[in-house]
Amino acid sequence: QKEIAESASDQQIEGADQQDEQQREDAAVKIQKVHRGKAGRQQVSEVRVLQEKKNEAATKIQSLERGRQCRQQLAAEQEEQQQQKEIAESTSNQHIKGADQQDEQQREDAAVKIQKVHRGKAGRQQVSEVRVLQEKKNEAATKIQSL
Repeated sequence: QKEIAESASDQQIEGADQQDEQQREDAAVKIQKVHRGKAGRQQVSEVRVLQEKKNEAATKIQSLERGRQCRQQLAAEQEEQQQQKEIAESTSNQHIKGADQQDEQQREDAAVKIQKVHRGKAGRQQVSEVRVLQEKKNEAATKIQSL
C-alpha cells in the first residue's frame, strides 16, 4: 500500500509539474504574442513616417519644378515680346527711310512671324474654349443621365 501511495503521489507531482510546464509555455507564448504585436505596430508607424517624409519631399520637388517652369515660360514670353517690339521698331524705321525691295521682304517676314505667333496664340485659346465647352456638355449630359 505504501508503494501505491508513493506511486499515486508521484503521479500527482508529475501532473502538477506538467500543469506548471503548460502554464509557463502558455505564458511564454502570450509574452511573445504581445511583443510581436508591439513590434509590428512600431514598424507600421515607422513606415508611415517614412512615407510622409517621401510625400513631403516629392511635393517640394514638384513645387520647385513648377516654379522653374513658370520662370522659364515667363522669360520666353518676354523674349518674344522684345523680338516683336524690335521687329515693329525695325519695320517702322525702315518705312520712314523709304523701303527698298530687301526692306520690304524683311517687313513681310516680320509680319508673317507676328501673324504666326498671333494665330498660334489664338488657336491655343480656341482649343481651350472648346475644351471648356466640351466639359460643360459632358457635365450636363451626366446630370441629365443621372436624373
